[in-house]
Amino acid sequence: MTNPLLSIVIPTMPDRQHKLRRLLQSLARNTADRQRWEVLVVVDGSDQRPLEELRELPEKVARQGLTLQERRGPAYARNQAILQARGEWLLFLNDDAELAPASLVEHLRLIERDPSARLAYLGRFDWAAELLESPWRKLLARTSLVFHYDRLQAGELYPYNCFWTCNLSVRRDWVMQVGGFNELLTEAIHEDLELGYRLQRKFGLRVQAALHIPATHHHPLTVRDFYQREYRSGRVVRQIRTLLPDYFAATFGQYTYLPPDFSTTQLLQEHCGTPLLAQLRLALQELYHWEQPHPDDPSAHALVAMFWLQFPLKQLCWAAGYGDGDFEAFWQQLQP
Repeated sequence: MTNPLLSIVIPTMPDRQHKLRRLLQSLARNTADRQRWEVLVVVDGSDQRPLEELRELPEKVARQGLTLQERRGPAYARNQAILQARGEWLLFLNDDAELAPASLVEHLRLIERDPSARLAYLGRFDWAAELLESPWRKLLARTSLVFHYDRLQAGELYPYNCFWTCNLSVRRDWVMQVGGFNELLTEAIHEDLELGYRLQRKFGLRVQAALHIPATHHHPLTVRDFYQREYRSGRVVRQIRTLLPDYFAATFGQYTYLPPDFSTTQLLQEHCGTPLLAQLRLALQELYHWEQPHPDDPSAHALVAMFWLQFPLKQLCWAAGYGDGDFEAFWQQLQP
C-alpha cells in the first residue's frame, strides 16, 4: 500500500472524548483524497475509550490509536505518534479543533508546491463563533492575548515563536532529526515553540502564515482560566531557564533580571493597601464585567483599551508562576 503524504497527529486526554469526536467528524467531511492522509490519535492516559471515536473516519482513511500507560504530556504523546507515522509531512492539530472541508486539500497543495521548502505552514485557529457571547471572549479572539493572528499577514514568513501546533504542517524527517518534541516539557505550553526553535537553528525553518486554511477553536476560556494559563506559562519558563538555557536566552532573555528568589507573594504583601494593588483589582473587576454575555460588540477602541488595562495583571500572573507560591492563594489576593 502506498504511504500517505500527510500524517495527522492528534494528542488527547481521556476526559476530552467529545472534543476529539467533533474533530474527527470534521476530518471525515474533508474533501482531500482519502489515501493521501492518515490519522494518529494518542491518548495521554490509559483510557482507551477516546479511540472509539476513530470510527468517525471514512473506511479508506488509515488510522492508528495509541494509549499511554501514564500521563506524560503532549510532547511525549506527539513523539509516539511521530514514530508510527508514515507520511513525509506531519499535520499537528489540537483535539479541540474543527477543520473546514478544504483544509487538508490546502495543506497538501502547499506541501506539493515546493516539497523542499524550508517552511512550516500555519493555518488559522479561530475561536468558535458560538463562544463569542461576551466582550471578554471577543477580546481573546480579536487581540494577541492568546495567539498573535492579528499580527500575521497572509503568505509572510515568521520565526519559531509562531510554531503553534494547532493547525500546522511540517516535514517529518526534519522533526525527527532534531529529536522531536522535548519530553522534559510536560505541559501543553512552550513545548511547540521550543521544537520550532531547534528546527529554525538546524534547518533555517520559517513559518509561513497560510491564513486561507481555516480551523475553528472550541475551547472556552474564563477570565480565571486565562490568568491561570499565564501562571502556568511562567512556571514552565522557570523550568526552561534551568533545563534549556539557550532557548531561554533566545526567547525570554528580557526576564533575566528576575532574581532567583523572586516572590510575587511578597510583592503583593508589600503593596497591600497601595494604589498598585487597587489598580490591579479594578482591572480584574472590569474583566469580570466583560465576562458577562452581551449582544453588542465592543468597539475597536474599547478592545485596545481593555487589552492594555489588563496587561499588568497578565504580566503579574506570569511572574507569579515564574516565582513562587500557589496559584489559588495568589489569585485570592487579587480578588476585588
